[in-house]
Amino acid sequence: TATPTVTTVYTVTGTDGNTCTDTGVVTVTVNPQPIVNGGPNGNICPADTAQLQATGAVTYSWSPATGLSCTNCSNPKASPAATTTYTVIGTDANGCKDTATVDVNVNAVPVVSGGADKSICFGSSTALQATGAASYVWSPATGLSCTNCANPTANPTTTTTTIYTVIGTNGSSCKDTATVTVTVNPLPTVNAGTDKTICVGFGTGLQATGATSYTWSPATGLSCTNCANPTASPVTTTTYIVTGTDGNLCTNTDTITVNVNPQPIVSGGADKNICPADTAQLQATGAVTYAWSPATGLSCTNCANPKSSPAVTTTYTVIGTDANGCKDTATVIVNVNAVPVVSGGTDKTICF
Repeated sequence: TATPTVTTVYTVTGTDGNTCTDTGVVTVTVNPQPIVNGGPNGNICPADTAQLQATGAVTYSWSPATGLSCTNCSNPKASPAATTTYTVIGTDANGCKDTATVDVNVNAVPVVSGGADKSICFGSSTALQATGAASYVWSPATGLSCTNCANPTANPTTTTTTIYTVIGTNGSSCKDTATVTVTVNPLPTVNAGTDKTICVGFGTGLQATGATSYTWSPATGLSCTNCANPTASPVTTTTYIVTGTDGNLCTNTDTITVNVNPQPIVSGGADKNICPADTAQLQATGAVTYAWSPATGLSCTNCANPKSSPAVTTTYTVIGTDANGCKDTATVIVNVNAVPVVSGGTDKTICF
């Protein structure tokens, strides 16, 4: 067996039974071994492909076959499910072989989360938070404070549901995708009703609608501040603000003004003193219309200046109403004085 390291000519001398000899020669040509290279190691993400490239020979044989697009080509595409070391045997034109290996590393995919779904009220914003990767890209950009950060602030401008997608990339350039839904709820249509006008000392009922719960301010003059229908009794004109909250915890406001008119100062005049069957002139002032009671002995009950002829001392009450419908009350006493009982003595009889 000849295993020279360089091309060698061997001479053989043969001797037969008659001791006769002869010689022969044989040349063993030693071809150089090819230098086969499998190419650089590859780094891929799951489901991606690495391009392999063997050089240095004429034909090639790759193993294992798992994940390879071909095993007898120089440049198979490798898509292994796990990190794999591929071996390539290259054969040159002389049938000489060499072997090389190449590693295809399958890097882990990040587990990206966009956080829990959000529900906000129109006009509000919410913070998003992506986790699980090294860098992030959000889309769509509408309503986001940034698209290349982990924690953008989302402020959608319409009352719709927006699904934001975040693509996270780890240090191995592998990616994962997550979504988060931001639902924008409309604000309730809160109505406090039309403005009110009252007289000082009186109250009026308020009624808020359009929400589930309500808060009124200021509290001054209100029978309650956390009800839909408080009674308002302010002493001066006041504008109340009602904040209504709906089932989504969204709030809106409305206002109502309670105008407070002053009370008129009504006078029935000075008390009167009369004799039976006489008449006293009464005179009410301070309002626009008047109502007198009792009617006994009065010439009119709905005038400012009735004449009074009571049979006995009587206290009259007058209710005066001004142009705003506000009222005040006054009294006046008409004293009926007793008639004196005059006597001229007994009749007399005399002589002429």
